[in-house]
Amino acid sequence: KEKVIREPQKAYEIVKEKFAEKYGLVWLAPFGFNNTYTLTMRKDQAGTLNIRTISDLAKYAGQDF
Repeated sequence: KEKVIREPQKAYEIVKEKFAEKYGLVWLAPFGFNNTYTLTMRKDQAGTLNIRTISDLAKYAGQDF
């Protein structure tokens, strides 16, 4: 619910600060490219569904939670 920031460096600095404050996570400096994909989910939901690997998650493909 933040205002869109179109300047990449400024957006990075704000996101880095907010994630450190709220989640205790550290954002590393950008590499200048990104060719990766990641999957994330809440720890409590993973525990409830007994998901520890992507293979475990595959059983739930296409389902909404």
